[in-house]
Amino acid sequence: MDIMNVEIMRYECGTREEYVAELIEGMNEKHKGKYLFESRIVDALNDTKIHTIIAFDVKQNEIFQLPIEDAYQASLFMGKDEVFEIINHKIGQFEEFYSREDCIEAEKQSIQPWIIGKDKNQDLLQKCPYTEYGDYVIVYRKCTSFNDYQLNYGLITWENAEKLSLDLLQLHELAMQNVQNTSLYTIVSYNGCFFEEIGDFTYRIGNEYEEYIVRGVEENYSTGSLFNKEIWKNMGNLIGENYYIIPSSVHEWIVMSVSMTSKELLETTITGVNTELNPEDLLGEQYYLYDVEKDEMILMKSQKDE
Repeated sequence: MDIMNVEIMRYECGTREEYVAELIEGMNEKHKGKYLFESRIVDALNDTKIHTIIAFDVKQNEIFQLPIEDAYQASLFMGKDEVFEIINHKIGQFEEFYSREDCIEAEKQSIQPWIIGKDKNQDLLQKCPYTEYGDYVIVYRKCTSFNDYQLNYGLITWENAEKLSLDLLQLHELAMQNVQNTSLYTIVSYNGCFFEEIGDFTYRIGNEYEEYIVRGVEENYSTGSLFNKEIWKNMGNLIGENYYIIPSSVHEWIVMSVSMTSKELLETTITGVNTELNPEDLLGEQYYLYDVEKDEMILMKSQKDE
């Protein structure tokens, strides 16, 4: 879509406030007597807050969440009617999932590990079971068909864990077992100037340098892929040598071969992803070296800390 069409769509949508008000009015009309939609500011990762649309059921339970910025940006390219239909589709998936007789077991099988930062998520961590992991922590989330629209990222709280009859050890073991399902994750290859957004790397052109991204099929909240053994073994076969695994965000990992990555490039990459991202998407500077011969992942620290 060209810039002119985007501007026309932006004009049709009106301001963000007008668009949100219209969207909420439409959703409340369609789901009258079943769900109530409101806009609220909620806590997000890394001590940030985001403006969302939240749906409540008749018992005032919060069951559904959509970041307003996501909805508004989508409307600029898709139109309000299409966004409206996407939300209705996700609600349908939510209802279908929880109407299943085996929904509790299905919920357990959907649980995946998720790596997030530790220092700036202390309030969040008071509500959730977690496992220490170096500078990070492993929390646990439900990875379902309505993945990106769950409350608080689909995080398992202590209350959720109790309903599922899982203690921390059981929750961790289950997540580590589920994460071995490689169909949830994918490897994306980037040639050339992938990092152009966060630094001047324009000298990398053509096939002189190749990087990879490991992310979820649903793209978001996929740092738990670090624990999928098959992915990293396959990556070693693909690259043919040792490689670095660098957190791009709380969503995905950057993979760079050791022989093609200078100390300066490594540090610049780590610095870049930690300065240009939205605050809620930041993970940190802890990264990993994968030894292909030993089939071993080694925890590293940014050389600025040495």
